[in-house]
Amino acid sequence: MKYSFLIPAVVLAITLNLHAQPAGFAVTQRGADYKVLQNTVSENGTNRVHQITELATGLHYLNNGQWQNHGMRL
Repeated sequence: MKYSFLIPAVVLAITLNLHAQPAGFAVTQRGADYKVLQNTVSENGTNRVHQITELATGLHYLNNGQWQNHGMRL
């Protein structure tokens, strides 16, 4: 199946605490309703980028032109 990689990603997103950041991942992009986390690992001499996109309504707010985290814990 062409999109079989989506199932593990959805399961991972559901099991993560909504505002917890997985170890080794850094936030690379933010928007009002999303954030992108990336981690680069070296496997057999090749760098692989792992990426998680978290979606949630109202995840961030705009403060002086920068998206900020509300800091909520659900």
